[in-house]
Amino acid sequence: MMARLLEMNLVRRGLEVQAQSCAACCGLGETSRPYAADVLIADLHCPAPVCWDAGPRLRAAFPRLPLLLLAHERPSAAYLQAHLPCQCLQKPFGMADAVRALEALIRPRA
Repeated sequence: MMARLLEMNLVRRGLEVQAQSCAACCGLGETSRPYAADVLIADLHCPAPVCWDAGPRLRAAFPRLPLLLLAHERPSAAYLQAHLPCQCLQKPFGMADAVRALEALIRPRA
């Protein structure tokens, strides 16, 4: 649900968004098919530590795609470092926080 709300707000801001379903607790679902995107937003619904299984699965399926994780708890710095480029927004969060996180992820990397 959070990912859908974020998607709607980003579209209103003029950004192109491609939605993709992902069930972190139940495997990747539809995410194994290739598609073009600038960032993958994953709304992690399940409680920690189970939700953190999504990072390795998503990184394996999308090795170069920046990950924006939406979660109830913040992962460790080591977890984020292991899945770079990756950021996490702790629920609830404001739209300004989401935009900053997305800009940091899609900003051209040198």
